Amino acid sequence: MRTHVAGHAVEITRPESPKFHHPLLLLHGLWTDAWIWERFATYLAHRGWESWAPSLTAATAIDSAPALAPIIAALPSTPVVIAHDVATLGAAACAARGIVSAVVAIAPLVAPADMDGVRIVFAWPQFWRARLFGTHVAPPRGSAARVFLGDAITHRERLRDDSGPAFRAVASGGVRLPPRIEVPGLVVGGERDVIAPDAAMRAVATRFGWTRRAHAGRGHFPMLEPGWENVADDVHRWIVQTLGAELLAFLDEEEDPQ
Repeated sequence: MRTHVAGHAVEITRPESPKFHHPLLLLHGLWTDAWIWERFATYLAHRGWESWAPSLTAATAIDSAPALAPIIAALPSTPVVIAHDVATLGAAACAARGIVSAVVAIAPLVAPADMDGVRIVFAWPQFWRARLFGTHVAPPRGSAARVFLGDAITHRERLRDDSGPAFRAVASGGVRLPPRIEVPGLVVGGERDVIAPDAAMRAVATRFGWTRRAHAGRGHFPMLEPGWENVADDVHRWIVQTLGAELLAFLDEEEDPQ
């Protein structure tokens, strides 16, 4: 089901049998859209999750104020945020404000200074105009697209142009991770990801004391690559184990006649 919140299209996937109090807020990263979560959201709906996946520009994905806060306010309860790529920045900002219950960062791509200096995509030659002047930035093409997408290369035609100023803000360190977050988090990545490699995952996890898990044979888009179901199961298990009784109390409360 599609709705609109604060001017943004939001894809809502309802579970057949709801089991959890907290919905999932699924945030995409650079050059993509809510479509990256289509199979992920449907799969998790079978496990009882309600998912909201907004379509954002990078400018709104990295900043919680203009877009994410109104979307979160529209949700039925405080969400668990699952963020990909640069959307980790927006998810972290929301977590620092205490308006989410937990964060799952998949292949986090944040400012180089927050990744122990790992630059990767921000330093690629074809993006020098965006990096220096904040010009509109087209997605990677040709061999660069194959590096970026990895085993998700069949989706290259779905990539779209993105915000040059937002790209520049992250690349220059103008947008950074908050110094401290109190909510629990999981950092998920692929061992074959050259866009957000293990050093980047480790830096984010260490900063906040979050759990870190690397999946063998996965690249930058583990929710699109073959075997993505294993990643979805891993995320599901971690959320349930971490939030525990608080998460699972929903049905009992609703069904208790007292």
